[in-house]
Amino acid sequence: MSKSALLCLLAVATTACSDFELAGELQGTIDGVVSLTAPVGGVIVTAYPYDLQSGAQGAELAHSEPTTPGGEFHLDLGIYFGSVMLVARGAGATYTEPATTQQIDWDAAQSLHAPFVAWLPNGDLRLEFQRGEKQAGLVVGPWSELAYALTPAKQAAGSDGAFSSALKHALLLLHDHLEVDFWSTAPVDLTSGDTRAWQAPVQVGLENAGFSQLVSRMATASSTGGLSAVDLLRALVRDAKDGLFDGRGSDGALTLGTCKKECQLSSQTLRSDFADSMALFLASETNKSTLEANAVNDFLLRVAKRHSDLFPDDGMDTYDVTPPTISVVESTVVDQTSGDVTVPLNGSTTATFGRYAVDYGPDAAGIPRWRFLVQDDRSADAQLDVQARLVRIDDSAELVPWFAVPLVGGAGYDREIVVSSALHPDIATKSGGYQLEVTAKDEKGNVSAVTTVAWQQTILAPPLPTVFVVDNSAIDEAPLTVSVTDIGPVYAGTPGVVTLSATSTPSFSRYASHFGPADSGIPKWHFLAAQGTKDVDVQARLLRVSDMAVLVPWFAVPPVVGSGYNREIVISSALHPDVATLSDTYQLEVIATDSGGNVSPPAIAKWQQTVLAPPVRQRAAAACDPASDGQCPAHYSLQGNLDAAVPINGIGLPGGALRIGHFYIDNPNPVAVRVTIAASASLTWSRGRRNWINPIVNPVPFTPGCSPNQDLAGNCYGFTTPKIE
Repeated sequence: MSKSALLCLLAVATTACSDFELAGELQGTIDGVVSLTAPVGGVIVTAYPYDLQSGAQGAELAHSEPTTPGGEFHLDLGIYFGSVMLVARGAGATYTEPATTQQIDWDAAQSLHAPFVAWLPNGDLRLEFQRGEKQAGLVVGPWSELAYALTPAKQAAGSDGAFSSALKHALLLLHDHLEVDFWSTAPVDLTSGDTRAWQAPVQVGLENAGFSQLVSRMATASSTGGLSAVDLLRALVRDAKDGLFDGRGSDGALTLGTCKKECQLSSQTLRSDFADSMALFLASETNKSTLEANAVNDFLLRVAKRHSDLFPDDGMDTYDVTPPTISVVESTVVDQTSGDVTVPLNGSTTATFGRYAVDYGPDAAGIPRWRFLVQDDRSADAQLDVQARLVRIDDSAELVPWFAVPLVGGAGYDREIVVSSALHPDIATKSGGYQLEVTAKDEKGNVSAVTTVAWQQTILAPPLPTVFVVDNSAIDEAPLTVSVTDIGPVYAGTPGVVTLSATSTPSFSRYASHFGPADSGIPKWHFLAAQGTKDVDVQARLLRVSDMAVLVPWFAVPPVVGSGYNREIVISSALHPDVATLSDTYQLEVIATDSGGNVSPPAIAKWQQTVLAPPVRQRAAAACDPASDGQCPAHYSLQGNLDAAVPINGIGLPGGALRIGHFYIDNPNPVAVRVTIAASASLTWSRGRRNWINPIVNPVPFTPGCSPNQDLAGNCYGFTTPKIE
């Protein structure tokens, strides 16, 4: 024994040991950390003695420097021995919430209590600090604060009324609930990303993170924010005043925030709500460790269902340990193997169907759509993580790895997977067996069993596009009669109606002036061209059947919106001029081509048309003036002083001809009309007393012989064919 120690022992009755310079081994120290839900930096830890019977606190024994950012502190207690209560305070101290990564500032009113405590070999707790003891790893945190808050009520209910007995009871109750020596186990940070094995420091780290997650849930559900673990701890301290965590303080029910569930403190706040929050933290992105909820589910379940003197026996149990369920909701697929046949998709049997490759687009009619109803007894639909993958059965190849299946609003279902080429290209190209595997996980990490649906599909050879004539009608104008008046042509009678169909060759008549593209009753051939549900490119050409001349070579026929048809070709002068001028048999040939270059058989539309002559009117012109008009035949006479001596041969006259007729042709039609005129005239002339009247009929030429048509000089008179102007 050192001299200083010996002097202390000799003088113990008269002088305090602190008056002597003692050896280092008699200097007691406590080292530890302050951690609420994470280490608290900038607080000062003060040590006080307290009366083991009454709990009355004594004068300060020692205080630390402000804690480091990691929450570490050091206390020198000298030669003191006995009970020690540590109190951490510090305005402006900070820590970071694990659940939200938000930095929280302490105010001056916040404090944390932690008694010195250690295990005895007999399994009891020791509250007395021994002289010269070197205590390391003491934790000042939320659980030590709650043990301190529970003690007065437990003391009042205790048999011996001792503060120390009540404090030990409170410490052991929380120890048994948390299943860890929370007063001497420094928590591990689970947000750092390191690999974590399930050990005591990791367990305390999870409990602190769960505490942070619980208050985060309250803040989020309240839509107010501004809540921290400091606020929750204060509420739980008030709850502990009666010795139970039952959600009631001295002034009634306790709340934190405005939400309807977690914000209402109850006997489940530190049981099922707490266990749920630990599971939620492990499932969150903030958890950077490798620890998952399913790995510690047994521990979480024990915490959630704990029965002890900490909680009233109220039969409440809201901890979620039930995984979601997945039900297949029956839908259908259209089997195109033998026409369009509906096949059920219900998951109980392997659906079998065939479809064309071109009909595997995500929006194709009748595409397979697997539907599911995913439910959970404690989680909202939007909080369920539903995953699926696509597997080819024949070789067990995973075509599409696990992918998220989003929430949809369906009639009786809330998840849908469309089996199309967008899911995987093989769907539209390869026949065989396929299956979808679907699983769901709730926010607590409970995972459902895998639900499997299977089908056998056959990729059908691409169908040729098709073109069909769709019956229509046209007006036949053969029954009409027409006359021309000063105001135009007047048609009388009732027109006929003919059916434009591919089953027969329709025949009709129309006036040439009624072949405009917009004329009423104009022939319009209708066609339906398609390849399954897809549109195609359509071309057509026009032929004259009598000589198979191609009047209009292949031309594109644009799509139209019609009742039962999607292409239309109007037979008018705009298609080809001959249509409005020449009677004959005509035909349209129409083909459709798909995106793969497959061409349909041609659709033939044939018809016989008669082009009726447009109506015209002939009117006589005014008579010519024989006195002044040299082309007027009466101008030449043997009587009077007219030009009787001039040869009547038209030489020198306009057009080199006499005008033997004068009339007008009226064309009231909107198109030009070619007119052929049959004209006749009589000519009277004389030589001496002999007269001849010679009819001349156009277009047959009249050429009389010279004799006896000679003048006195023996010259022959000639005759020419009348001209029509």
